[in-house]
Amino acid sequence: MYTLLLILASALLDRLRGGLLRGMNFWALLNGWVIATILGYGLSWWAAGIAVLFAVGSMPGWGEPMGRALMATMTAPGPDPEGYEWWQVGPLKRKSWLALTGRGAMWGACLLPLAYWIPQVAWVVPAYAIAFPLSVALTLPMPFDGWTRWRISEALRGGLAAALIAYAVS
Repeated sequence: MYTLLLILASALLDRLRGGLLRGMNFWALLNGWVIATILGYGLSWWAAGIAVLFAVGSMPGWGEPMGRALMATMTAPGPDPEGYEWWQVGPLKRKSWLALTGRGAMWGACLLPLAYWIPQVAWVVPAYAIAFPLSVALTLPMPFDGWTRWRISEALRGGLAAALIAYAVS
């Protein structure tokens, strides 16, 4: 039951991070603490490092590939060729699903400096690499407008990633 509450908290916090404030903020730090708790370090001094690095990972945008995927034009050029995220280079400009997967891996990769001491943090990389595109794919068939699916995708991403991490470390 405790783990389920943490998964739901991560879903809510991911949505708050994306919707109310941008970049590194309170919601991202709090979600990092939730992930630290799922990893088993919520009440240790490692929680601060996990939370900060998690928040840093959440900073780069993902709106361009997410918007393109939600419009179901995964390989078509966007309306603004200059609107790519700074990290979108090469095939990441042309393949939204690949860009979403790469962005998820980038989010988790920020925690890898702690992997020497906390090997479990390595699970954050594949969890977010899976959750990013999966959260968008699950919203595509929903009968909502693009912005509503966007909001749902953010919450799904947080919940899916937290659930995958919880499963991996259990």
